[in-house]
Amino acid sequence: MSWYNFFAIPRKLTEEVDLASPLASYIDSVYNTNDGHKFEIISAAKELSKLRSRAVVQPLDHQQSGIDVVTRYYDQLVAIENKIVISPTQNPIIFKWKDAFCKRRFICKKPATHYISSLALERAFVLFNCGCLYSQIGADQPMNTEEEIRTAAIMFQKAAGVFSHLRSLVLSSIQKDCDPDLSPGTLRSLVPLLIAQAQECYYINASKVSQNQGELAEIAACVSYMYWEALEVMTNETVRGIWKRKWISTVKGKSIAYQALMNYHQGALDREETRIGSQISRLKKASVLMMEVSTRYDSSEYLEAAMRNVYNALESARKANQLIFDEEIPDFETLPAVSPTVLANAWSLPKPLSSLFTDMFANLVTVQVLKTLPAYQKHKKDFVKRELNNLTNQTQLLDETLKSLNLPAALDDVIKSEALLRTIKQKSHMMKQLGRHSELLRLIKEFYPLFKFNEQILDEANKVLTKEQETDESLCKQFGMKWSGMKTDQLSNSLTQEIKEHRNIINSFFITEKMVRNMFPDNSADMKLLGNQNELNSCIPDHQSEFSRGTSETIQKLKGLMNHVQGIRTARQTIVEELKSNGHGIANDFLKALSETQLLNEESISEKQVDQMLSPLKEKINASIKDQENVLEEIQKWNRVFIGEIPRYPDDAEMEQFLQQMNEGYDVFQELKSTLEDNAKICKELTPVLVRLEQRVCEYVTTRQTEKLNLMSKLQQSILPGNTPFAIPPKPSHAVPQGPMALPRTFTLPEPPPPYENLMDFTTVFTPDLPGNEANPIQWTPPNPPPRGNSVNELISKWYQQLERIQEE
Repeated sequence: MSWYNFFAIPRKLTEEVDLASPLASYIDSVYNTNDGHKFEIISAAKELSKLRSRAVVQPLDHQQSGIDVVTRYYDQLVAIENKIVISPTQNPIIFKWKDAFCKRRFICKKPATHYISSLALERAFVLFNCGCLYSQIGADQPMNTEEEIRTAAIMFQKAAGVFSHLRSLVLSSIQKDCDPDLSPGTLRSLVPLLIAQAQECYYINASKVSQNQGELAEIAACVSYMYWEALEVMTNETVRGIWKRKWISTVKGKSIAYQALMNYHQGALDREETRIGSQISRLKKASVLMMEVSTRYDSSEYLEAAMRNVYNALESARKANQLIFDEEIPDFETLPAVSPTVLANAWSLPKPLSSLFTDMFANLVTVQVLKTLPAYQKHKKDFVKRELNNLTNQTQLLDETLKSLNLPAALDDVIKSEALLRTIKQKSHMMKQLGRHSELLRLIKEFYPLFKFNEQILDEANKVLTKEQETDESLCKQFGMKWSGMKTDQLSNSLTQEIKEHRNIINSFFITEKMVRNMFPDNSADMKLLGNQNELNSCIPDHQSEFSRGTSETIQKLKGLMNHVQGIRTARQTIVEELKSNGHGIANDFLKALSETQLLNEESISEKQVDQMLSPLKEKINASIKDQENVLEEIQKWNRVFIGEIPRYPDDAEMEQFLQQMNEGYDVFQELKSTLEDNAKICKELTPVLVRLEQRVCEYVTTRQTEKLNLMSKLQQSILPGNTPFAIPPKPSHAVPQGPMALPRTFTLPEPPPPYENLMDFTTVFTPDLPGNEANPIQWTPPNPPPRGNSVNELISKWYQQLERIQEE
């Protein structure tokens, strides 16, 4: 007890309990959680077990932080009460609790320790400890400042509210297996006791800050009455044995002392109003009461100080009456009673108790809701199926109606000519910038000589290399094992592979050649026409009416209605996605219904909630159908006007064919121009590469011939004397045999022939309408070939000279 003898209700004691494993197993078996959700559940169960240990097992600070821990644990128990079952038969978890008052009595009617397997009792015991902690914080206040006194009063009122709520909870749902500290009689006794202590705090504060004796008398009268009411309940036969003897004595002493203080303050008020006789009568009664408190009951130091004030005030009043007033002292019973002023009452409990509470198992629904979800899913599935069928039928009706009216295809047919004409004109302008038909002819004339020249160089290099390989094979066959030189195919592999790679490139040029031969003659006239805008405009019919340009009111109106139809389709896609989604939860609605009625009719509630939750989508569907009806009515109205305004052109088919030819001519021009430019560029880059390749081949052949001459000289020297000398093949009778391998000593490569035997005929075919073709055919002048040395001729001449010297020797 404090200086003011305030009571702090003792807490119930408990022991550690592992909640993590049983809760995780139960949730996994009942809710069928997946792997990701299972990890969250295990973490939440471990956190709940730690929270219980901090809230009810470990010592708590008598501060707000301690209250937060206890109230969070209590709120979590309330949140999971309808989600997780804890009972002796299902998910049994044993909680061990001790009676809060049993150790303070000499004889306990029940064991001091109580073993329970009930979440409801666990929640009640935690709430009891929460009220105890409130009372302990209030009793621990020093009561020196106004803030401390106000805090004590608030804590006592909160504690009274907790025990009042707990008493209602015990009477309504927990009617057996309760400890004496949780019996309705005990809780009924604690409520007025704590309210009386809160009222006393208000008196202490008022006595320090107020000089109004009448108010102090009324507050003191209420304190006395409240302690007397608490005393009557605490001395009831059913709970009398719970309390310490000092508790009863202190409560009774405070009730009498505050009655004395009431008379003391009322006497001071009589003195202010010069009723000295009434003051003396009240002070005499107050002194008698104070004497009784000091001799028979436990009193606080605060009341002993008040007792001295009473005695001093009585002596002063008697002296003043003897010397000055000489009034008759009335009987105390005849004096008017003092009306009490009530300032303290039990506070109601907020929900949740803690402002820091967060449900660790928010993803779980209650067991009742879990059982009811199948019915809800069935109602929802039927609703979604019915509405989806309705939407599908309406959309089909919309599509069939538009199809019968040939919309929007009819609009496209009317206005596509103008769009196509604009496209053709744009392509004609672009073709003019790219060089027209003449640019394509220039690219053809540039590509073919380059292509054929590269082919000739590669053929010559390949021929030289092939001839050398044949010669090598012939010598190997002639001399057999005596010929020890390395075979040519082992040394010339890299050159052969390089020739094959370049041959693939040359073959791709043949594909380009074939493409030009197939595409250019057929589209030459169209390309020429596209390059001449004046002639092109003369071939285009006049379709420049307002209707054909698509700017008439009818077409604009129908186009707007078609856009509206597309908007209806888009909105319906969104509605369908919302209907098929699983985002419509019903758990919160079931919890609300359960809290209001405590009964759960799954059929009626699930059907009702499905209708309520999906009613916005139902409204959207009805609005979409109504919008469709209005749009179809407008479309049919304007379509009749549209049919009457459509112009008729007898040459529409011919014009469409003409525009299609122009498009094809432009596409062929673009394709041929791009292909010829790329191939001409490749040819130009390939020519020096092939020349270098030919030179390497010649160098290789020269080296091989030198090796063969040396080897044949050795073979000749090894022949015994008298044998016929080695016969060297005679030099050919003609000066220069035909072909690249038999060239004269002074050889100059002729100019490359044109790619075709009659190039003039080729250009005539590819330029059918070119002015001057008949009188002045185009004459092709072959380009100068890249410089090439006479290395092949010189090397072969040197070889013949060496053969002649060997023969002479």
